[in-house]
Amino acid sequence: MTKLVIRQGKPIDASNLMRNLAEMYEEYPQYPKPDPYMGLNWVANTLSSGYVIVADLSGRLVGSIALTNYQFPFSPQWFMYLEWLCVQKRFREEGTFDALMAAAHAFADEKKAPILAGISAAGEDVFVKDRLMKMRGYVYIGGTFIRSADHGQQHQEDQADLSAA
Repeated sequence: MTKLVIRQGKPIDASNLMRNLAEMYEEYPQYPKPDPYMGLNWVANTLSSGYVIVADLSGRLVGSIALTNYQFPFSPQWFMYLEWLCVQKRFREEGTFDALMAAAHAFADEKKAPILAGISAAGEDVFVKDRLMKMRGYVYIGGTFIRSADHGQQHQEDQADLSAA
């Protein structure tokens, strides 16, 4: 029987992490298409300077979570920023999400650091995500919105000239 192991990410995991993240972004067409070279650079930098936790199922990565340091430009307080949280679709109801979150919380608690989590989802997953995060003690402080570029081009002629105001 295979066993899910939660462990710290290693440099050798970089390409598998990027593959999993790219699959996640494909689920939501609202996100921009990831560039594999830029994505791999992002993952490698996060492995080097952040804290990456992976869900390993007999050598196969089925999920990951990454924390990096973040400071608002107007405040001296530091946070651990949830850089990404990714669980392959068929492992989402197997406790993988909970195990990754528990490991991230343990790390943040050890460092006595708050977590700032910008988790985005689309469609029916939006409200599930909100409930899951609230159940884990997170407070909702805003939202992420995307306005497509073609929307602005279609309606450009309808807009008033704001420069004359």
